[in-house]
Amino acid sequence: MVTRKGTKSVAGIVGLTIAMVFSASAMLMAQPKGETAEKKGKSADKKPPAMRGAKQGGQSEMRKLQQEAQQIRQQLNKTRQKTLENNPELKKEQKELRSLMKKKMNKQGTDVEKVQKELKELRSKLQSKDVDKKKRQELFGKFRKKSQKLRSAAQQVRNDEEVTQAREQYQENLEEAMNKENDKTKKRQNKLEKVQKKLRKKMQQNAPKKGAPSAK
Repeated sequence: MVTRKGTKSVAGIVGLTIAMVFSASAMLMAQPKGETAEKKGKSADKKPPAMRGAKQGGQSEMRKLQQEAQQIRQQLNKTRQKTLENNPELKKEQKELRSLMKKKMNKQGTDVEKVQKELKELRSKLQSKDVDKKKRQELFGKFRKKSQKLRSAAQQVRNDEEVTQAREQYQENLEEAMNKENDKTKKRQNKLEKVQKKLRKKMQQNAPKKGAPSAK
């Protein structure tokens, strides 16, 4: 019997918002490097050394937690891929779930095929070395807007009763198969939950306090 907690754990790992949404998230990595870091660096320089040191220490801990979480996700994803390869029926069930979500999204007014095609074209342009900084920012803005539209549509259909039932059944079957494939799966899922909890706590601690005077 799969517990509700276990089901949520797999949902977080697998991220069942269909393949095109996975792709959209991955495409966001095409953001120009150094741009965000440069802005943050300029902002941090305005603060007193003691505050900068404390903040940098907190950010360092957050980065370590993020890296740890990413490592666990990669391990679990590897197990998931191997599980699907060794279980054709489960892979078929995954495909049927994605098709169902896609159908529901189209019915709600989101032309999935069209948005996917537009995202693919934007990604190609973003990866081109011939695009200048201003044009890249413009393209990236369009990319974020379209990928968010796709994610929002996917999130809406996740609440559909038919989709919910199919997703939960798939998740239960997937978790059971993953545990059989690798006996470390459950341990890694629990570890990931703990790391994510610590990360959320650190993010809250490092978040700006409301009403606190800004350092000049």
